[in-house]
Amino acid sequence: MSKRSILVVDDDQSVRSYLSDLLSSCGYTVECAESGDQAVARLSAGYVPSLIVLDIVMPGINGIEVLENVKRINAAIPVIILSAGGQTKTVVEAMKVGASDFLVKPFEEQELELAIENVLEKQKLKEEVKNLKRQLDSYSDAGDILSTNPKLLRIKEIAKQVADTDVPVLITGE
Repeated sequence: MSKRSILVVDDDQSVRSYLSDLLSSCGYTVECAESGDQAVARLSAGYVPSLIVLDIVMPGINGIEVLENVKRINAAIPVIILSAGGQTKTVVEAMKVGASDFLVKPFEEQELELAIENVLEKQKLKEEVKNLKRQLDSYSDAGDILSTNPKLLRIKEIAKQVADTDVPVLITGE
């Protein structure tokens, strides 16, 4: 498995430096952005991190706006929000927009490590489910009926459309 990359977005240099050192020591490749604008520009240019650790309060575009942009650019990138105490309303809004988790500053190193592990594991499981569904669809597309007859192919198509409903279907004929 390739090394996981994390984008840290925080306007506070000391927080960026601390998180960069901490996450690098945990084996992650870490990139930092000092503003929401810088983060959005990197993502728009094609950078796809495994995870984003995002401060909610920043000058310029704030964390919520960055999160909205992230979800527009690539909804699959998980985002962990960092917030100061007393920002409950903002954190709830961030979760509604699509944040994967949040931590209240100051936080313990273990809290951050656990949050990252949980979010990345959840992401991995989602990908696994998506791949399994794709495999299942490819098997079910073949189905039990093999034909090149256009009428039979049309019947198969109709059967697929009603398969998810609670309607009985009777197919008769040769």
